[in-house]
Amino acid sequence: MPLRKPRSDGVQPLYDVRVAKNMTQVELAKATSIPQPRISELETGRYVPTRLWLVKLTKVLRLRPEYLFTEAILAEVERRYKVAKGAAR
Repeated sequence: MPLRKPRSDGVQPLYDVRVAKNMTQVELAKATSIPQPRISELETGRYVPTRLWLVKLTKVLRLRPEYLFTEAILAEVERRYKVAKGAAR
């Protein structure tokens, strides 16, 4: 199954990528230290990953972030990171 970038309708391909790599949610959770319920929520777009989780997912799945999430989700990750970084000062 060829990997594709997210569609414009907001569908997240994280599920497709995980399945194409023959991984269960539990296996991905263990490999990334992200709780399995959050993996499920990430796959359905009900949860926005933290920047750290985004890095972990890209390392384990060996793909760039834009192949896992929509531009809107990635923009929200960066917005939240900047807000948190500003609050830490």
